[in-house]
Amino acid sequence: MAIKKSVFRRTIKDPRDPEFYAESIRLKNHKADLEKQHNSYRKGDFMEEREFRHYDFLFGEVANDGKSLLSWLKELYIKQKGKNKDYVMGILEDGSGKGKFMFELAMKLAMLGIKFRSTAMSLDKNPDLDKMKQGHLIDEVLYGPAEYQVLKPKSQDVIVSLAGSLFHTGQILKKDLLLKFAYALKENGQMFVGFGINPISHDLGMRGGLSPTQNKELNKDTLDKQMQNIKTALLKRGFKTEFYDANVYISELIKKGVEIGHKYIDLMQDVPAIVLKIERMSDKEYAEYNSLRSKTALQRRK
Repeated sequence: MAIKKSVFRRTIKDPRDPEFYAESIRLKNHKADLEKQHNSYRKGDFMEEREFRHYDFLFGEVANDGKSLLSWLKELYIKQKGKNKDYVMGILEDGSGKGKFMFELAMKLAMLGIKFRSTAMSLDKNPDLDKMKQGHLIDEVLYGPAEYQVLKPKSQDVIVSLAGSLFHTGQILKKDLLLKFAYALKENGQMFVGFGINPISHDLGMRGGLSPTQNKELNKDTLDKQMQNIKTALLKRGFKTEFYDANVYISELIKKGVEIGHKYIDLMQDVPAIVLKIERMSDKEYAEYNSLRSKTALQRRK
């Protein structure tokens, strides 16, 4: 039976809408191919038992100048609460696994009196996540490939992805998937992505940057170039980005005379080495950036 051409027509025109990128993924990728990738990923057990301490180390200490993830979230909440007394923090986890991080996070935020709405994304149905939702520890669970999930624009304050869909999806889909998550951030919202050596393909996670073409020669120079390309591509779209290396962070601690005990040794064995932090500019910041960019371009043409 022939497939109607209308199925392949783009319906979402706004590139700032996360659904624009979900649609791009559907147009580019055959479901059978995506399922093949996911089956390959299911055979691995990378960070299956990831816990709050893993996220706290990478997304707190490494990516926030030694600050704990919880203290950073508390500061963010107080800041936003000052602007809006009805503020509720939106938190989304890409690749929730058994839900250990979400469970611990819910307990810790509740103890601090922080109001939040949480969303867990999981490739496969998981009874632990269902129980957490029933117990009101998670507000929403999205099952199935993250590539096809639809996210609301400007709905999340914080997005975390550690061994999630961005780690294992096909190279040709990484750009669309990353931008889909990025455009789901609220103004000044932040996203943290941990990536490193893929246990299935032995390639670097997010290899090739945002390019659909893989770079076969992987070394420090090409990796630095990929990181710079990602920064440039996201800046043009209104996102500030930084990369952090956990190995460099540990080296700096040693230089300062900090004794590296079993805590850090164990963590470094378990987690990806590199963190990508993305912050969405406010509309005002983005307008000022575009204005400056236009003026610079005019001056260069003179």
